[in-house]
Amino acid sequence: MRIITKGYKGDDAVQHTWEIAQVEKPESGYTSMAWCTASTCGIFARAMCEGRIKGCGMVSAEKLAADDDFYNWVMAEQDKRGVHYKQKIDIKKDAKKKWNRG
Repeated sequence: MRIITKGYKGDDAVQHTWEIAQVEKPESGYTSMAWCTASTCGIFARAMCEGRIKGCGMVSAEKLAADDDFYNWVMAEQDKRGVHYKQKIDIKKDAKKKWNRG
């Protein structure tokens, strides 16, 4: 699976691309998609119980990912469960300033 996000960080245009790899193990009885989904849900449930997620009610993924320590923790937990990511970051410096000049 490939996930692409685009946005601005300061004046820079930033694109993150993640490719997710999880080798399906038929003997487990779970598909790769089921394993990735369930393990992610478990990680976030644990984070809520441990008070790692700040805020009340629905917290958007963008707000959660803005916390580098939390993001790194989630990625490490995924890795422990065999869900691996390859990440690529593309940055266009001062793109917002150039766009606003007309």
